[in-house]
Amino acid sequence: LVPRAGGRAVSFDPGSITLDTARNYPFLRVEHVSRDRRLRVATEFRAPPQATTIELVTRLHNIGPDLVRSVELGERTRWPGAPTFAPRVGFPRLTSRADVSWLAREGTKHSYALAFPRRPVEAQFLFDRIGPVGQETLARLGDVPPDAVVEHRRMLAVVAGGLGEAAETAFAGLRREVG
Repeated sequence: LVPRAGGRAVSFDPGSITLDTARNYPFLRVEHVSRDRRLRVATEFRAPPQATTIELVTRLHNIGPDLVRSVELGERTRWPGAPTFAPRVGFPRLTSRADVSWLAREGTKHSYALAFPRRPVEAQFLFDRIGPVGQETLARLGDVPPDAVVEHRRMLAVVAGGLGEAAETAFAGLRREVG
């Protein structure tokens, strides 16, 4: 998880991991509080029975007395050894940025997709001297007043097959038809 406020990374103390069994199916919840005690972040990893994807739902709660400006939430994914694919971007070959609704990595037996059903996010594709090392995705959630909560949802899929299967799953998660 990559939380930022006002363009700066926010540091968090080690958090807690709990198994929530109060709903129709169990899921994991990971919670953290920022070192300055202004923010609480909870991420739920939801995998309903028979689902082929995991839904990640992160809620950021401003528990401090002041407005927190320019909140961004996202993640760093490290899929080294193979390039990442993003629609309308293709396979980036250099460090770059783009707004994306999903991205994927093709494997030999399985492929992986990370989709953002509510709104596109800004992806930064990262490289070193050898090649691609991963990417960072950030959803811009705006200013968060005291005692307010903002939410960021995404979907993670692992599919048998190649990039076509990953794209089909990502588009289905975005509720878009594949032509």
